Amino acid sequence: MNSTPEPPPIQTSPARFFRPGSRSERPSRVWVRVTRSMASGFVVIALLGAIPTLPTWQSLVTTGMPTWALGLLLAGFLQIVFALYMTWWPSSASLLTTAAFGLALTATYALLFVVRLLVRDDHAWARAWQLDVNAFSASQEALWCIVMLLLTGLWTFFAGRVSLLGRQWERTR
Repeated sequence: MNSTPEPPPIQTSPARFFRPGSRSERPSRVWVRVTRSMASGFVVIALLGAIPTLPTWQSLVTTGMPTWALGLLLAGFLQIVFALYMTWWPSSASLLTTAAFGLALTATYALLFVVRLLVRDDHAWARAWQLDVNAFSASQEALWCIVMLLLTGLWTFFAGRVSLLGRQWERTR
């Protein structure tokens, strides 16, 4: 015979954690406005980041789009997806997740800045990314990289700060 008592059943219903209509279930109006404004700023940065791809749209049918333009469009698309994520689920966790993605994007812009400063157009990296097949000079590309680095870096800094303040506010609620 087993003399150990049976453990109580684990209650996994959401009612255990959230009472209907409780404050912990829905974000405040202020927090929704803050995350939506941060998301709209991220969309603006995504659209600014895609501007250099506009001259390549003319050659899309004849030669195809260069690799660097596809990379910029992919980065802009992911930024818009993360902005939608922040808008649909306005929490400090979604803002912190998007800030982490923004940090990775900032590091990518920093890497591209260094590549454009140090690598000539006949280098293997420049040929792989098709950087020699565009209408911009290397100095214009480096300047664009530093502008995007600053914009994305500042947005990431403020998103991280607001996320941490929101997390502190959620704990005190």
